[in-house]
Amino acid sequence: MKKQKRTSIKSIFIISLSLLLIIAAVVVISLMDSSKPSYAETDQTPQVAKGRGYITRMEAVPTAPIEEAILAEEKAKLDEQMLQELLSDPDKIFSAIRDNNIVLVGESRTSGFSAYGYLDENHVLGGIGWSIMEVPALFDQIAALSPSYVIFCFGINEMPREIGMPVYFPTPDVFMEELNNSIETIKELVPDVKIYMNCIVPCSEEGYRQAPGFTVIPEWNEYIRNYCEQKGYGFIDISDLCAEHVDMYREDGTHLVSEFYPYWGARILEVIMRDE
Repeated sequence: MKKQKRTSIKSIFIISLSLLLIIAAVVVISLMDSSKPSYAETDQTPQVAKGRGYITRMEAVPTAPIEEAILAEEKAKLDEQMLQELLSDPDKIFSAIRDNNIVLVGESRTSGFSAYGYLDENHVLGGIGWSIMEVPALFDQIAALSPSYVIFCFGINEMPREIGMPVYFPTPDVFMEELNNSIETIKELVPDVKIYMNCIVPCSEEGYRQAPGFTVIPEWNEYIRNYCEQKGYGFIDISDLCAEHVDMYREDGTHLVSEFYPYWGARILEVIMRDE
């Protein structure tokens, strides 16, 4: 009987001790938890508040402009790849000009595209000594061709060879206003046509020596560039190409050899592709 009593007391002691240990563990854990900041307290730290503010601002930013920028960047990459492919084969350049229904209208340097056999008469309307005075006679032909793009390249035959020589178009504003009258008529005949002005093709140093009046070409080109921007016309500048390939001028320093025209054609495509 005494043995059973001792066993019972021992059991009670063990149970009591276990309960005490459990209670102590709970108290310790509670104390440890109370020493840590709550989620609510953590959310109030400067770092978290700053992060939440950034997320809020980003959520308020319109996504459309970002998407447009990404698409524009991807398009630029594709255009650059296409351009490099064209440059690898000059025949592709002029096939692309034909396929895109581009018509060039201008003086003798422009007519080199057809004179050297790169393009046919349906894509080049020009000749030696031509000026903008010839354009009205081309209205019916341009209307029949119904081009997607018309690129004008005039100017050198409108300005004087010698400084101070009297000419019909002594200043670039008079020149562009007269040409714009023809452009407006062409736009009526071909409503969807896109108009581009090629810069007046610069001369080499020899060209300027033989014709000092042509030294105003850079000034005229700057005026033409600004005029095109105001009117919404495209502008194709090949001044850098002429400076880079100065060895491709003929003896007169004004006209260009056949090898220059693929560079010029590629620049035309480059500008049109990046404008689209």
